[in-house]
Amino acid sequence: MPRTPITIPAIEVKEIVCPSCAAVARYHVIKQQWPHLYCTYCHNAYVELGNHPRLKGISTNFFAKKAMQLIEGEAQLCRCGGMFLFRTRVHCVHCGEPLPFAMPNGGRARMRYSDLIVFDGSEVRFDDGQSNLYHLDT
Repeated sequence: MPRTPITIPAIEVKEIVCPSCAAVARYHVIKQQWPHLYCTYCHNAYVELGNHPRLKGISTNFFAKKAMQLIEGEAQLCRCGGMFLFRTRVHCVHCGEPLPFAMPNGGRARMRYSDLIVFDGSEVRFDDGQSNLYHLDT
């Protein structure tokens, strides 16, 4: 499916300094996008929206981990060739190192973590085949 370009107004853009390369990375937080997975190589993400009713009923970490494994197995590869995984952290757009965003490590809390981080040029793919390409206004 074609990508839908989305422009985020400058007022909603935040900045973080990468502890590895000291570059400033501009980003936006999209609320209520769970479960989401990040690419192992780049700053793209995958969001699984179709199973929300089923996923809301998961009450234990054991079943959350099983659901997360299923979602990871069904997610297509990223355009860069990377895999979308729950354990992958958000990467710096400059050097590729993980950024220190607070995010639960695993289980039910990670699966239901709703703050999706996008950078300028990030592509977010969805389980229905759609995707959005984000641009951050300057």
